[in-house]
Amino acid sequence: MAHILIVDDDLDIVKLLQVALQGEGHRVSVAHDGAEALRVLGLEPENPRVELPDLVLLDVVMPHVDGYTVNSHLYKTEWTKQVPVIIMTGRKEMHDLFAFATQDRLFVAKPFDYRNLAGHIAHILRHKG
Repeated sequence: MAHILIVDDDLDIVKLLQVALQGEGHRVSVAHDGAEALRVLGLEPENPRVELPDLVLLDVVMPHVDGYTVNSHLYKTEWTKQVPVIIMTGRKEMHDLFAFATQDRLFVAKPFDYRNLAGHIAHILRHKG
C-alpha cells in the first residue's frame, strides 16, 4: 500500500489517523509540527535523496512552523512539488480555503468524517502518477 505522512500537533487526531490508515495496510509516518515535517521531507536541511511519502495529510495551525509554510516549501521545491497534499484544518476563514486552492491541494475541514477523508485518500492514491 502507500506511505502516508501525517503532520499534525493534535495527538488524538494523529492516533486516530495512524490506527485507521495502518488498519487499511498503509505505512504511516508522523511529524508533530511543521519543523519536523520539513526535516522528514528533506526540505530543511535540503536532502533530495530522502524517501518521500505518497501522500501528506497536513494540518495548518501548528507550533514552530505552520502548515502554510510546509505546503509552500513542498510546492516550490522541484523534487517535492508533485507530492499530493490534503490540508486538514479547523479554521474556516476564506483565506484558508483559497490559500491552497491555487496549488492543487485538497482542503478538508476539521472535524472531519473519516470515511469521507478515506475516500479522498483512496482517490488521490489511485490517480497519483
